[in-house]
Amino acid sequence: MKPFITLCLCAITGLAQASTLNIPNTFTPNTPARASEVNANFNATKSAVDDNDSRLASVEALLTTMQSSITNLENTVASQQTTITNQQNLISQLQSDLAAVESNSVLGLDGYLSLTTFNGYDTAEFTGVNVQINDGSGDTDGVVNGLGNVIIGYNEFTSPGTLFCSLPQYSNETDCNNSGGTWQENVTNGSHNLILGRAHSFTSFSSLISGHSNVSNNENTTLLSSGYSTSNGIRGIILGGSSHSINADYSSIMGGADNHAEEELTSLVGGLGNIASGYGSSITGGNYNSTNDYYSVVSGGQYNQATGSYSSVSGGQNNEASGDHASVSGGNQLVASVNHQWRAGDLAVDIQNVVDSNSQQFNSINQSINVLTNDVNSTNAAVTSNTNDINSLQNNSVLSLDGYLSLITNNGYDTAVFSGINVQVNSGSGATHASVNGLGNLMIGYNRDWGTGKYFCSISEFIEENDCINNNGTWQKNITTGSHNLVIGDNHSYTSYSGIVSGYSNVINANQANVLGGRENVAGGSYSSIDGGYNHNATGDFSSISGGHSNVVSGYSSSISGGRDNLASGDYSSVSGGRLNIASEEGSSVSGGQENTASSFYSSVSGGHQNVSDANSSSISGGFQNTVTGSSGSVSGGWQRTISSNLGWTGGNLSTNIQPTVNALVNEMSQVQDDLIAVEDDVILLNSDVSGLNNDFSTLNTSVNTNQTNITNVSNSLTAVQNNSVLSLDGFLTLSNINGYDTAEFTGINVQVNDGSGTTQGVTNGLGNLQIGYNEVTGNAIFFCSDNDYYNQNDCTTNGGVWDQNVTTGSHNLIIGDDHSYTSHGSIVAGLANISNDRFSSVLGGWRNLAAGNVSTVSGGSYNIANGSINSVTGGYSNTATGSRSSVTGGQGNLAFGAYSTVSGGNGRTANGDDDWVAGSLTEDF
Repeated sequence: MKPFITLCLCAITGLAQASTLNIPNTFTPNTPARASEVNANFNATKSAVDDNDSRLASVEALLTTMQSSITNLENTVASQQTTITNQQNLISQLQSDLAAVESNSVLGLDGYLSLTTFNGYDTAEFTGVNVQINDGSGDTDGVVNGLGNVIIGYNEFTSPGTLFCSLPQYSNETDCNNSGGTWQENVTNGSHNLILGRAHSFTSFSSLISGHSNVSNNENTTLLSSGYSTSNGIRGIILGGSSHSINADYSSIMGGADNHAEEELTSLVGGLGNIASGYGSSITGGNYNSTNDYYSVVSGGQYNQATGSYSSVSGGQNNEASGDHASVSGGNQLVASVNHQWRAGDLAVDIQNVVDSNSQQFNSINQSINVLTNDVNSTNAAVTSNTNDINSLQNNSVLSLDGYLSLITNNGYDTAVFSGINVQVNSGSGATHASVNGLGNLMIGYNRDWGTGKYFCSISEFIEENDCINNNGTWQKNITTGSHNLVIGDNHSYTSYSGIVSGYSNVINANQANVLGGRENVAGGSYSSIDGGYNHNATGDFSSISGGHSNVVSGYSSSISGGRDNLASGDYSSVSGGRLNIASEEGSSVSGGQENTASSFYSSVSGGHQNVSDANSSSISGGFQNTVTGSSGSVSGGWQRTISSNLGWTGGNLSTNIQPTVNALVNEMSQVQDDLIAVEDDVILLNSDVSGLNNDFSTLNTSVNTNQTNITNVSNSLTAVQNNSVLSLDGFLTLSNINGYDTAEFTGINVQVNDGSGTTQGVTNGLGNLQIGYNEVTGNAIFFCSDNDYYNQNDCTTNGGVWDQNVTTGSHNLIIGDDHSYTSHGSIVAGLANISNDRFSSVLGGWRNLAAGNVSTVSGGSYNIANGSINSVTGGYSNTATGSRSSVTGGQGNLAFGAYSTVSGGNGRTANGDDDWVAGSLTEDF
């Protein structure tokens, strides 16, 4: 452009310097002219003409050149105009793209969702906000669509999977196909569920599943740390063990293998191949035992049957109690077929076995230029504005999750995947146990207030309205002020921190309290736990209820396993099942039956109806309307039998004055008690991230070039933002207000959290975990060994183990609370300072508990250890289950050592042999 402008100026200067015509000779009129003069004048004129011709030619050439320059200039202007038009079009497109990005729902979470490093691992952190995950239907418990689930890990399927029927009422292939059902495997069309582990199927809503190859085939079910198990019943609960099935509503199975609940309100604890098919019946331990009528009970042994209402069999083999209120205590091939009949061994009762039977009881996330200049200025302004907008976008904390948070299709369903990263949900307070603010909770579903919430007292120890108001409490419902809780289902209340509430219309009203399923249950004690059932209250610290209807536990570390209208008010007390049973004093226990009472220290009633054990260490095995008021006295069965003397005994229609014989055995019992105290002491120790124009055009060119560079930069930045994987979640992830609290809401989508390895059970890398709260180190953690075989520092390090605390190297786990350790995958760790040290092992609540065995579970309590394969401890203090598929339910200082062995409550009791059962003051071998 500059050469054309310079040429025009030079040509104009040459034209202005052209010479004038000079005639050398002048002639006057009538004067003769000489030829030479005329020739001179002619020559001068000719010269001038030639000179002018030359100049004319120059001018013509100049005009041609100028015309070319003008044409070039016009072309340049037109080209620049095209460039500006293109830039304006590009700006319009960028503005449109930018508006689309700015409207992305995910950006509303700026400041709430960011990439951090926690405990040395990249972590997607939700701070000062609740996290809600739902299926987009508007109902937690509406028609399921395969969305709204939280998947920790990959839930990859293996072949073969666990087969089940599309119709939950059928549990075998033939009945399923004949009734129009589909016999199927690997089905994931449920909504609002929490899934840990692999190869799980889920078809309904509001359920918790961990372990591997489990099936949740109905609403509000719980399958934790189990394998190859199926729950077809509403609010069914399976904790630990393998190959179990629940085929009726409101039933529970804890530990053991191949156990089956076939009727409502049944409960099974431990053992192998047991079947509970009587309404409200219970089986504790043993193998291949069965119950077949209302509130019937089998405690241990093998091949035993309780087929009469309120009947009971305590140990032995091949025994049957077929009469109502009948009981069999031990022995082989004994039958109590008459109402209220009792049989023990044979009629010649071995007195030594009766005395030795004192055991414990069961618990358990210019114009053209001006126009051009104006256009350029306008474009510059737009670029500046867009640059500012892009910079603002680039500073959005959510975009830092590019590569970690993305939208995929998993098993045919839209799924938000956090990959290679942990996910943390917290309240912004800085501590898991800081004052609660209604934030930092993880909700699966909507927790909709239907107006029918469960009423409860602001003072957790009161469960009746009048008592609450009279003690300045508030009688209230649908209170959601708590923090760092996991909420699954509708109509729940949560007032404290580090809890789990699932099911429908349940309440957690204390720190580290859990309600895992069921309806209208209230966990009001610190570290208390309700696994399922209806209308329960757990007000005692470290207390637990496993299932049933309308049960109450108010004692410290007390437990109820199932049944209805039962009460465990004594510290370390337990009720295993039945109805209207009461254990009111420390260490007292009732195993089942109806209207039975154990009201003194370490007293026990095993079953039957309207029995009262009202003296220290007293026991009743079964029967009807029997009473013991004498210390260490016992009634083994029968009807209206009474013992008032210390160490007295009676049973059935047989009563014997055995005082002299018992006195003779006291010294021998003292030695046995000393040995048990020594074993208890040993167990306690073990636990122990044209110039001016040129300038104008030059300026214009500079502006255009600069503008193009800016547009390129902005376009590249916008492209980078548009390619951010997080924005693919537009419409699925939004900032909402739920119940008055800011909430990150995942709608119509599943949420998957994984470690980037591609497999749930790969080598762990500390990623892929879902954390509710901060899991901060508070000084409460206990040391443990990397090798599960050792429980003290010297033995651990001597044998190549690492003695450490606060170890968070595991993947694909759910963590709720603080000071926890987790080293493997597929586990749930809740409560305070608990440890999961093997795959699919979980601690659901309590304090300083250790789950160190494959697929093992500790449900609550403190200082409990489950270190055998597929075993469980359901509550209490300092209990240990070490035998394969063994279980301890409540109590203190108990040990289940044998395979399939069970200890049901009590203090310092040990089940050493395979299939052994110990409860209260009874043993299987009574």
